[in-house]
Amino acid sequence: KLRRCMVPSCAKKSIRRSHGIPRGMSLALIAENGTVVTPFFDQTSGRLTVKPVGISEASTFPAFCSDHERLFESFEAKKKIETEMHIYLQTYRAACRELFRTEFYVKQTKSLLATYTDLRDRRLSERVAKAIIARGLPDVKIGKLSLESDPLVENIKRKITMLETHNEIFRNRLLPALEQSVFQSDERDIFIYAVDIDLELPVALSGSAMFQVIDEGKKNEVCLVFSVLPSAGHSLVTFAGHAGDKAYIQSYIAHWMKNSFRMLAMVESWMVNGTDQWYLRPSVWEGLPQTRRDGILDAIVKCEQNIGQEYKKSIFDTIRNEHLEALRTAKPAEYLCFPDAVKAEMEKMA
Repeated sequence: KLRRCMVPSCAKKSIRRSHGIPRGMSLALIAENGTVVTPFFDQTSGRLTVKPVGISEASTFPAFCSDHERLFESFEAKKKIETEMHIYLQTYRAACRELFRTEFYVKQTKSLLATYTDLRDRRLSERVAKAIIARGLPDVKIGKLSLESDPLVENIKRKITMLETHNEIFRNRLLPALEQSVFQSDERDIFIYAVDIDLELPVALSGSAMFQVIDEGKKNEVCLVFSVLPSAGHSLVTFAGHAGDKAYIQSYIAHWMKNSFRMLAMVESWMVNGTDQWYLRPSVWEGLPQTRRDGILDAIVKCEQNIGQEYKKSIFDTIRNEHLEALRTAKPAEYLCFPDAVKAEMEKMA
């Protein structure tokens, strides 16, 4: 639905579909027959699956008016992010989509939770009333009954609380810092680390996650916006957060960006443990064994890991095999000196 433009002080209505991920640069590149695949929760079956989606609909949300949508035209038209300002603009767009998505999720989940608890309590009252009548006590009046400590409700409430903390940081800290950088050319409050790698990844991803850091006894909530944006022959990987969290984000980057295998594992970890806002080349997903596809979807649902942990199965088999062969051919000594590391990469594809 149309809504007010997300740019501060703009009162115009948004267009229906702004892309959180560049359509021409990234989505069209990885698409096959105009479609990509993305995680999708099937409410009929109650299962997570992946479904094809056209690139015109992928990653869209009602965000900006027609005037402010032009902010992104310079790199959308060229199909390449070339300047520092392009990175700030794309990060701003990605952050807007994350805030819109999570606020919508919280609102919808609270509504569904209220419907569920009302239905649950009414069914509980009806069952108790039937049991009393069956015992020959028809004159007993049943008031409203409510079930306490419902595991389902408590679990959802915890997730809502976590997302509300995420949204508060976005609204009051991260998004204002990005707006300041984009509209006032003042970058003092934002930290962005961008890496352009000479590898065309078959996935486009844009998401956010929070992690906690205990620093000198103080708990710090760090909000990180992460993107993978493939373009012809390249992929741009970006990390963004508040400048006050720079040291923590740099530590996170150092944990993952040690070599190409770790970088691949990081992207896979985000796809499983970080966000479901990813769009994959269909043939890559179809090329995985069914057991591994089921395992990936199951891991997303269970959510037993976080973005600091490595998912132990491969999504990018072709790239991983190419890197192993290149290492074996170009650096045979290094290949032989690290048999455990090579074995670990091979086992991911088993």
